[in-house]
Amino acid sequence: MLCSANRSSVPLETQERASRKVTKSPDLGCYKLSNMSETDFWRECPQIFSDPEVVHGAPVFKGTRLPAQTIADNIDGYLDEGLSLDEAIAETLDNFPTVPNGADGIRALLRYRAAREHQLQF
Repeated sequence: MLCSANRSSVPLETQERASRKVTKSPDLGCYKLSNMSETDFWRECPQIFSDPEVVHGAPVFKGTRLPAQTIADNIDGYLDEGLSLDEAIAETLDNFPTVPNGADGIRALLRYRAAREHQLQF
């Protein structure tokens, strides 16, 4: 499994760099990696699910209506402002306190994203 609370072999610094290489299509709201939709990108992450009846099918954290991409974008925004990863996570949790498993849940999401982006590059 790519997305778990366990430590990943992908360092967080690599995750931060990888997150900046991906661009979202403003008109489609999906990743421009292999023409993959946002739903397909997050499909293998066990803490995320997608249901057409929940937030119009956007990938959300299980048991919530909180879109995974909202959290990822929020972290990216704080990193772009110069905050450290720990500061970005803390700020994100201030704004979205219902993220399942708190900081660990966000770190797992970022590890999944970095691993998935790395996987799609090859």
